[in-house]
Amino acid sequence: MTASDWAAWWGAVIATVVLAWDAYKWNKSRSNIRVSASPNMQSLNELIGRLEDDKYIFVEVVNNGNKGTTITHLVVKHYNNRFDWLRRKPSLEGLVPRPGGYQPLPYELESGKRWTAMMDQKDLEEKMKLGGILYCGIYHSASKKPKLVRVRFE
Repeated sequence: MTASDWAAWWGAVIATVVLAWDAYKWNKSRSNIRVSASPNMQSLNELIGRLEDDKYIFVEVVNNGNKGTTITHLVVKHYNNRFDWLRRKPSLEGLVPRPGGYQPLPYELESGKRWTAMMDQKDLEEKMKLGGILYCGIYHSASKKPKLVRVRFE
């Protein structure tokens, strides 16, 4: 191999590494949404100092990415079994128009910020007594698909 062949190979390797690094940076420079849902939460009534009997699902959404997004909807999906889940055929899809909490929808979720909400779980608990899999999540402006997390009643 001549010196010009080595130089050509060296340039090709460096260009490939730079392209891979730019692709990595581009992939990381987006909103990275993490959703968590905690069932069986009770609200503390400050006036009487006791927990209320109603139970809620507490939803927390955190943006760990570099770009912001807007949360548009809070949703629930119920699947009768894993086969329906694999086929993406829910038996129930629900929208929570006004979730409980102090941050109404739509909500602009900037990088490093969090959004919280609560929803009544009584009707969902009745549905879960028949079995199946329950998911809770959000729709946001940075994705066409919802970001869902499984809710486990224990």
